[in-house]
Amino acid sequence: MAPHCRTAIVRSFAYQAHAVLDEVTGLDPTSSLPRNASFDDGVHNLEILTPATEPATNNGHQVSVAQKEMAL
Repeated sequence: MAPHCRTAIVRSFAYQAHAVLDEVTGLDPTSSLPRNASFDDGVHNLEILTPATEPATNNGHQVSVAQKEMAL
């Protein structure tokens, strides 16, 4: 593994660990790192990524993707 990759992995881990500790200690979200993604955030990402990968498993054929209203 290239040295710069190890550095990025360590920084990423440190950032995530810091964000978790901010949540566990109850720090105000406005004065701490952004919160880690929730389970619902992960499900939402999978709903977006699944149609994007379907053509690769379908010999490159086009797939239909239903549009959903997104609540912000």
